[in-house]
Parts: sequence; C-alpha cells; structure tokens
Amino acid sequence: MLRLLAILTLASALLRAETITTRDDAVGRSLNQWAREETAAGFSGLQYENRDGDHSPLPDIYKRLNRVLPSPDEVKEARDKGFPNQLRKLPTIGNCSMSGTPDTIGSLPRTMFMHPLGHEILSAQYAANNFFVFPEHLDHDPGANGVGGWGDLFPVNHPGVLSTQGSSGSDMPFVKALIATAAALRPEVQQHVIRHGVLMPTLQALLRQSSTQVQNERDYFTGRAHPVVFDAASLDELKMITSAQVMSMLSVPPVARLRLLSAPSPRPGIDFFEPASVTQEGLGAQPSCIARVYRSTAEAEDLHLSAEGSSDPGGKPLTYQWVLLQGDPARVQITPNEDGTQATIRVRWHPPLLAASGIRTHRVDIGLFASNGLSWSAPAMLCVAMNPNERRFFSDQGRLTEIHYEAGNPELGLPIQDDDPRWQAFSKALKNQPLLSAALKQPFAASTRTGAMQIIDFIADDPRFFIRHQAKLLPLATKSSKTTALTDLRAELKRLTSLGVLVESADGDFTTANAATALTEADRYYLRQLHLTVLSQVLLPGFLERSPAPLFVDPRLSMPKAWRDVYHYDAEGKRTGWTRHGEGHTWNFDSNGRVMVDDQPVPVAYRVEGRQLLFDTVPLNAK
Repeated sequence: MLRLLAILTLASALLRAETITTRDDAVGRSLNQWAREETAAGFSGLQYENRDGDHSPLPDIYKRLNRVLPSPDEVKEARDKGFPNQLRKLPTIGNCSMSGTPDTIGSLPRTMFMHPLGHEILSAQYAANNFFVFPEHLDHDPGANGVGGWGDLFPVNHPGVLSTQGSSGSDMPFVKALIATAAALRPEVQQHVIRHGVLMPTLQALLRQSSTQVQNERDYFTGRAHPVVFDAASLDELKMITSAQVMSMLSVPPVARLRLLSAPSPRPGIDFFEPASVTQEGLGAQPSCIARVYRSTAEAEDLHLSAEGSSDPGGKPLTYQWVLLQGDPARVQITPNEDGTQATIRVRWHPPLLAASGIRTHRVDIGLFASNGLSWSAPAMLCVAMNPNERRFFSDQGRLTEIHYEAGNPELGLPIQDDDPRWQAFSKALKNQPLLSAALKQPFAASTRTGAMQIIDFIADDPRFFIRHQAKLLPLATKSSKTTALTDLRAELKRLTSLGVLVESADGDFTTANAATALTEADRYYLRQLHLTVLSQVLLPGFLERSPAPLFVDPRLSMPKAWRDVYHYDAEGKRTGWTRHGEGHTWNFDSNGRVMVDDQPVPVAYRVEGRQLLFDTVPLNAK
C-alpha cells in the first residue's frame, strides 16, 4: 500500500511538472512555470481550428490543445476552408489565410461585413466562445485604387473578429497569443468565462489593453488601441498572458452590448440612390456591433442607442463611457443620459480622414465601454461608413449644396520612404519644368517631403492652372514617360465636361462653366482633381505614383454614378429639389425625387448597367 501511494505521489508530481508548451521564449517559460504551480488552466479546455488547408497552420507548440479535424467529405467539398460554417461547442480560436482581391470580394471579414447574416454569425460566434483571425491581405494599406494600396476598405470595425496587417501568416502571431492568453487564465477563471460565454470579449479586452499603443488608461480610450486592423508590432504577448494570470473572478471584465433604439429611415430614390435591392442604411445591428452606411442626403443623422444589455459575469454594477475612437470631433456629437445607459449620437457626413495608422479611411467608429469598478470591457462598436465614391459640399450654414458620386482619388502619390530614388526625379523636374516655376517662388518649407506637398497643393489648388497652361499641357502629355498620360488627361477633361464643370469650345479649348470669380467649393474640388492628374501623369510622372481614376467603392456598398446633384432651397431653407448634371445633360428634380419633363414631375427608376447606376423615367401608365 505504501509503495502504491509513493508511486501515485510521484506520478502526481511528474504530471504537475509536465510542460504545457514547447515554446522556449519568455511566454513559454511563464506558461510552464504557472502550469507547474497549478495556477494556469492550460490548453485542454480549448480548441484550435485551421480553415485554409494548413496554408497558415498553428505549429504543434501547445500540449493538450484540441484541434478540429475535418472529415474526408468536408475536405472533398472544401467545407473545411473559408469562413467557419458552424459554431463549435468547445471554445475555439482559429484562422484562415484566404482572401479575394480588393476590387472583388476582398478579405473574409470584409465579405462578412457586407450582409446582415454575416453580422449575425459574428455575433453568435463572439457569444459562443468562438473567435477567428484573418489577414487583411490588401484591404488596408496606404494608397488608392491599387497604386501603393487601396486605403482602408473596411466599412466596419467589429470586435467579434480580428483582422491582421499583412497577408498569409500575419494572422499566426495573434492566434498564438490568444490561445496562450486563454491558457494562462487561472483554472477557475477560465471555467468561469467559458461558462458565461465571455471568453472572447475577455481576450479582446486583454489584447487591446496590453497593446504597445496603450501606455496608460487614457490611451485605452483612443483609436490607437482599437484599430480596424491589428499590426503585430503592437502585440505584447507577455503582457497579455501576465494580465490573464493575475485576473481573478472579481476582475473579469464586463461585456459591453449595444442596442439600436432609433435611427433615420431615408427614402430610396429621394434621400439616396442605389439599386432597388438597397432599401436602408443598416449593415448589421448586433449587440457587439451596430454598423451603418451614411447614404442619406441629410446634413446629420441622429442615432439613439442603449447600453442596458451590457453585463458583468460577477453581477457587479456597471458604469459606461461612450468614446469617439475615429472621426472628426467637430462632426460627431455624443450625448449620454445621466447614468450613461443610453446615448444620442449625431453624426455628420465625413470627407476622407486619416486613421491612427495614417491610412486613409471613410469610417467613423464610436466605442461603448463598460466598467465594473475593477476592469474595463472591450468595446462594443457603432460604425458609420461613408461611401468612398461620394464627395459632399455644404454651405456656411451647414446646408448640403452638392454631392458628386464619382469622387476623385485624394492621394497625392508621394514616395513613402525618404530614401526612395523617385525623390531625385522630383528635384530634377523642379529644375527643368518651367510650369512649376511659380510654385518655386513661394516660401515653402525646406524639408523635402513637406516642401513637395506644399508645391503640389499650391499648383493643384490654383483654379486657373490648367486653363492658363492647357496649350502647353496637352502636348507635354504626349511626351510623358507614362504612356497613358494623354488618355488619362483626356478622360478627366471629358468627365468634368460631362458634369458641367468645364466647357469645351469649338476649337478645343476648355474654360470653367462658372466665371473665375464665381467658382464654388465644388468647382475648386473638381479642378484640383484635374490638376492632380496633370501633376502625376504629365509634369511629375517620374515622381508621383497615383491612380487618376475615380476612387474605388465596393459595389456591395454603393454603385458609382456618373453625375453630380446640386441642391436648391426656398427662402425658409426647405429643400425644394436638385439639379442633376451628368453625361453632358442637365435634369431638374423635385423634392420627391421626380424628374421634371415639360414642367411635369415624372417618376424615375434606378438600374445597374455594368458597374454604373443609371436612371430612367417611368411611364405614367406603368403598373
């Protein structure tokens, strides 16, 4: 009996001393130490799932970690690849390094964001201890239209999924970190968060609070801690697992949940123009994320939201913070009620803006955070996306005056790196191009990058630049090192003529439709786009790399429209209709979206042809 007891005691000691990971870095050593001390729950209650055919697999570094093994039928039918097609009962962290091209379906998260069903699936996974990591691939990079990159193409910043900066393999550091952090939780804490379905919100809170971008509590309530795409450079895995290890049952973070109480309901064909299948602004409305597209022509939209579905696994009372994480503070107003359980959020339309990463984006992010007095939650998100193909203009009174539906590319196309050899081409062009001489006379900054931006802006913002120099610019385009220069320039001239911004005379000269002394803000915008094309394709072709095409928009969000609408108001400021310019024509619409034909209002119908939205009059006797 004594011998048996000794054997059992030795076996128990050996089991306790067993390592739970083969990692030999600080993370691995810490996990093994805590396992020996029996303070880390380990991997046996967790599961990993790969959904890219082991293209980017988790190495066999975590002992006792369960793995999803697809059946032969699943492999044969490719049901083991792509976005997860079912909820796993065991807590599951997985990945899939698969993506489409940006101008088609894009990354897997972006595809999920485009449909309410995708939001339902993400919300269900988040609440069922399932969580997946995907590379952004080419959906989040500096540039536009594929030159350099495409900008930020994500219309939603969703806490129920993790997108990583880069392509295949960029997801794996986060998969490793999330699984290690779940394993570092104390046994009773891991069981507690799994039982309450809050493992993934807990891991999201730990990931974001441990970011290298967060040096104090104040930093946690900024966009730097909550990007739409996470860069491995911001990952502090050791801090994540250490924070998990010291977490007690009392300090498990609460879960913030949103509910949309009221929102605008713009009218198709009057307040916005899309195919008949698009009838509203919502992309998804789930507790973890409410996502909308700002389609309406209203100057501002008011959203009323509730945080009352938020909860703490330990039943502690909560306090709340509503925070603008991305957007212009002058265009967003957040008004919480007295106890913070509800808020009215007014969002005005935003032009393109720079995210904390420095990448151009078209999305406003507002986070709801809940605190139980000991820890803060991961955010629940309200996301409002602006369609990239739109550029709006407003009067001094804030009244909408014009919308252009084929917005130009705002990127200048400067070299990103200071040692890029293209800077030499810039210096050479400044010396040899007479049309740049006026800009050189200005007191610009001495530094190369700042000075270059000032020179480009000086020329681009001169509304008479092309008009004055057109006789020289068209011949120069034929000699440009960019073989498409003349085609690109003529395409821009044709576009602006079609929109009624420019007028072409019989001898081929162009002038502005409005007199130089009466140019509107919109006129100046269109002319700036023309001048950016002149600069990148004709005057500085060896320096600027920029797409002259209209800015790409995902057709699942909005269809490009080759027109601009100029709005009209009566003496009391009530909108009376608009004038539509496009394809060399002008149409007048009344306030109900009907086009005037022989002084009579006639209904119109919108349809898609190719990658454009068109409209037709509807016969009055049509059924």
